[in-house]
Amino acid sequence: MKKMIKKFLLKTILAENLTKDEITHFEKVNGYPTITLGDGTQLSSFADRGLLPVPELSIPPDYQEVALAYINRYKFPHFSPAENIKTGILPRKRVPVVIHPQHKNTYADLPANEQKVVAEKMALRSGDTVLELGPFIGFGTVQMSRLVGASGKVVSVEADPVAFKVLQQNISQNQLENVTALNYAIGDDDKNDMPFWKQKNQANSLVKLDGATAEMLTMRRITTIIEEEKITPTFMILTINGIELKALQASREYLQAAKSLRIITPGWYSDKDGQYGPRIIDLLKSLGFTVHHTAGMHIFAYK
Repeated sequence: MKKMIKKFLLKTILAENLTKDEITHFEKVNGYPTITLGDGTQLSSFADRGLLPVPELSIPPDYQEVALAYINRYKFPHFSPAENIKTGILPRKRVPVVIHPQHKNTYADLPANEQKVVAEKMALRSGDTVLELGPFIGFGTVQMSRLVGASGKVVSVEADPVAFKVLQQNISQNQLENVTALNYAIGDDDKNDMPFWKQKNQANSLVKLDGATAEMLTMRRITTIIEEEKITPTFMILTINGIELKALQASREYLQAAKSLRIITPGWYSDKDGQYGPRIIDLLKSLGFTVHHTAGMHIFAYK
């Protein structure tokens, strides 16, 4: 039954959000399944992890993972939750798998009087300097690179060494000259040997996960990255799987001094003291940010 549900959801998401002319070519590049879009953009992802074949969509079985990532991370990027992924007859918030929590908490879930304001305030612009914390394989990085243009910059910091290699490939094959990729875990201190817990491609964190194995990684604070890269971020997005609160707390002085900065961060992770969201909101407000959030604790802040 679970396989049947998973196949139905996969088929629905792909069919509802893809048109036949969007993906023009399928090929393996350096062993990674890679799609080419109509404008020549090439996007590579991990080898398929067992998504079920949906032959009627004309997507080869080995390329359904990258096609799904294209929808989740490129067509509907995490840094711009302005539009909703179509989920067919199933309500978006009730889809149990396939789409990321960011897409269950979009601007449409804000109060009606806040939606337009937040979308305009958080829009990425030409010339922006982006600090992208947790880019995964870099589909959103490709989008951001083009939006900020030659006068802008994107610094992408990915902890997982496996995902980092795919990120580097996506940067290289799309010739993103305004992007710098760094292989660090982001946290609340600068340490060279921190256990990074990993279950599978996307289930990884500095927070210990049940059934996960650990590998030792280098951890850096947000402010250390800013100092070393000599940047003044105007846009920051955090997708670091439960470390967001600690990372922001460790950057308190910098965030308070920042004159113009937009931040997107999840607040739905929790610890023994409850959900992080209310604490992140209180922190950012105390540092001079205007903060909006969905009921599911997707947080949008700016000043």
